[in-house]
Amino acid sequence: MIKRFLLFLLMLFTSNISSAQKEASIWFFGKQAGIDFSYSYPVPVTVSAMNVKEGCVTMCNSGGWLQFYTNGMQVWNKYHKVMPHAKTLKGHDSSSQSAIAIPNPDNPNIIYLFTSDAGAYANPPNNGVSYYKIDMTKESGLGDVVGKDVLLLPSAAEKLTAVKHKNGKDIWVMAHGWNTGNFYCYLVTKEGVAKNAVISRIGNVYHGGISTDGNAIGYMKYSPDGKKLCSVIYENNFAELYDFNNETGILSNYKLIFTPQSKMAYGCEFSPNSKMLYLSFYITNEIYQWDVTLTTTADIMQSAVLVAQSLDKKMGALQNAIDGKIYVAKRSEYLGCIPNPNVKGIGCGYIEQGLYLNGGEPQLGLPNFITSYFNRP
Repeated sequence: MIKRFLLFLLMLFTSNISSAQKEASIWFFGKQAGIDFSYSYPVPVTVSAMNVKEGCVTMCNSGGWLQFYTNGMQVWNKYHKVMPHAKTLKGHDSSSQSAIAIPNPDNPNIIYLFTSDAGAYANPPNNGVSYYKIDMTKESGLGDVVGKDVLLLPSAAEKLTAVKHKNGKDIWVMAHGWNTGNFYCYLVTKEGVAKNAVISRIGNVYHGGISTDGNAIGYMKYSPDGKKLCSVIYENNFAELYDFNNETGILSNYKLIFTPQSKMAYGCEFSPNSKMLYLSFYITNEIYQWDVTLTTTADIMQSAVLVAQSLDKKMGALQNAIDGKIYVAKRSEYLGCIPNPNVKGIGCGYIEQGLYLNGGEPQLGLPNFITSYFNRP
């Protein structure tokens, strides 16, 4: 009886995890590349109408059914047609994290789509960060943008990430300004997107770079448990690590993680248990791992381990998936894969040909999700 009861609890817990993660069941990215995680193993799909260099989003409902996907400039519905009023959004297909989609906590038919333009090097001037309201009841249930876009930041880096509030319902969305050291954290509640951001004046001023505005490039991610945040400064060869208060929206305890010279970190991701940090390097096609449970910056730096060296070129985004693995974008017909991301050191087990995409072509980006979907303590 005890064994049966424990088995029941395990099944219940597993079921709850699975149910909570179905919003990330389908990925569309790159050039007609896609993955369906609804099965017992990831299945490549090539029905996407999108061709995007970097940032993108795929949105499923809580049942795992596709609602839409976007490159931050257009939004395609589940039948792969562009929504009527979603043809000229202010993201960019060369923005690292061009968009992120946040459902209203009380009404899943209302979704707030945040967009972030590429740096001024790509298409001046930079349009900053805005958000749009998508109503999934419009167009006979296929969805459409309603109302006008709302400008949040007039000039920003190419970074957007989101995590659940401590209350488990509301959602924080983080952005970073350009030519400033300010992080801007917006709370999404049942009333919508807060007009005023929680501002953390901390860390480095984001500006310049080797190329014009090149330091706008690179990923920013919350840890799945909502307690840390990492932000990559592409051309300055370092990343920033912070503690995050998911009740107040404030960042603290700044640590500077120096990366190997001239390797240019691009992607970042935390392990599902939030203990390991991974960075990908665009130039040298490497992935390093750091143990972020350590207390001091020096200890974290000394924990660095080279866990992957790819033969493919232009290593890009790292992204947690609902199967508990981290997938790696690179110029190949395959995604790379870290099958055991909670394991410290090379035991995480990088696989070069981790997932064949059946003709889809990955670029630098992978879909951007609320990181809480992947929390596995």
